[in-house]
Amino acid sequence: MVAFIRIVLSFLLTAMAFDGTNMSKMSALGLDASRVDRNARRNRVVTDHHSTSALIDSLREIKELPAKDAGADEADKGTGLRGLKGGVDTNASTKIGSNNADGSVPATKIERGSRPARALTNDGLDVGGGDGGDYNNFVGTGRVLQGCSTTLSWHPQYSNGWGGGYCTFEATCNSPGYASVLVCCKSAFAGQTSGYCLSQLEAPPTTSPTTSDFTVDFWYPDYETAWTLAGCLNTLPLPYNNVNDRPNYPTQLECCKGAYAGQMSGVCLSQLESPPTTSPTNMGNTGSLFYPDYGTTWPEAGCVNVLPVPNGRPTYMSQLECCKGAYGGQISGVCLSQLDSPPTTSPTSTGGLDVYYPDYETAWDKAACVNTRPMPSGRPVYSTMLACCKGAYAGQMSGYCLTQLEAPPTTSPTSSDATADFWYPDYDTDWPGAGCLNSLPLPFLPGGRLTYTTNEACCIAAYGGQVSRACLCSMASPPAGCPTMSPTQSPTPQPTLSPTSPPTMSPTQ
Repeated sequence: MVAFIRIVLSFLLTAMAFDGTNMSKMSALGLDASRVDRNARRNRVVTDHHSTSALIDSLREIKELPAKDAGADEADKGTGLRGLKGGVDTNASTKIGSNNADGSVPATKIERGSRPARALTNDGLDVGGGDGGDYNNFVGTGRVLQGCSTTLSWHPQYSNGWGGGYCTFEATCNSPGYASVLVCCKSAFAGQTSGYCLSQLEAPPTTSPTTSDFTVDFWYPDYETAWTLAGCLNTLPLPYNNVNDRPNYPTQLECCKGAYAGQMSGVCLSQLESPPTTSPTNMGNTGSLFYPDYGTTWPEAGCVNVLPVPNGRPTYMSQLECCKGAYGGQISGVCLSQLDSPPTTSPTSTGGLDVYYPDYETAWDKAACVNTRPMPSGRPVYSTMLACCKGAYAGQMSGYCLTQLEAPPTTSPTSSDATADFWYPDYDTDWPGAGCLNSLPLPFLPGGRLTYTTNEACCIAAYGGQVSRACLCSMASPPAGCPTMSPTQSPTPQPTLSPTSPPTMSPTQ
């Protein structure tokens, strides 16, 4: 009866094994069914210690029944699940047993009739020999890939998308392996703008991955920065996906010359390790010429030398020249105050200038020359106050300017100390007896008469036809032909009627 039940159960189990092989390409037979996990990463056999069905429980009970006799037991021992004797159909016969001799290890191997050891089944299972070198075979784990290395290395992981990609240390055949995580990130995620892969390093860059360890062997223009402020870079990650999306150059200098040749600011060249000694991008980006700052309101503006020089601006060799030329009448004195060595007193203080100029804000007959600060723009200047009075107020009838001198003339301003440096015709005297004068004050307003540099030139031009030659003969050194002195108009006195006293008889002492 026991043998009959075993035969029936063998047919049922054989049918179940055949169906499981076709559907899932795995075998799962035994009192403690083994489940093959074909995950390519884990490659291990997972043992399920739970009973698969009530039918397996029945098999367990049948196995524990006592044998009737040795002959029957031998008969049962050679019977396969399909009811065939061992050796009749060795390729189909399957028996269930333990992994070791004492049966203490759960059954995790499938015994096949007479398959050779280490054979590769059609299902991709690695069948190994059992304990003690018997013909029973172990079921291997995972799928066997020819030429696949199992050496641990760093592999890129794309499961989080390109921006979240990183590298892991594992043995897999699904991606290329790299010797270090840095090499993996630089090779597999070179264009990763997020820099996530590099951020997973044990010692990631303190700031951005643009240090010497994260550079490429070529230079590219920095299109993310304004052109006037940009330069060339060789840092990683690249700010573009394809290496051919931007021009690249073997050196930084070639990149600056090719991509920023017309850059007036010179920022690109200034970033070279050894920039030109006369680089236009020196400290502060300044030049040697100064120009007025028209971008600031005139009372608050000064002169600057910042590059580039705006188009059409006048330039000066020094800041002082620029202030005097462009901001000469600046009352606030801001320009002069910006000098490296400004005047000891502010241009708006009470101290006087070392030059004099006419006071056009006061009525002409009451005006004089002053040297107060600041000097209005466009005024003529003179080295002394006397020179200013003689030049700007020569015809001032009131003589007010001369009276402001520290030592004014003691008498009239027509004395020898108050003379002009030019000559003019004396129109106030009749023409036959007139000459040329240089006395002050002038009897005319500036520009009212012709003036001459010398007395002779004035006489020749203004009195050339004068018969009396009064003008020429009145010169300090008259020409030849002029009388030494003019004759008397009245006759000489009458002679005396009485003779003179007789001479003395004795000689004088």
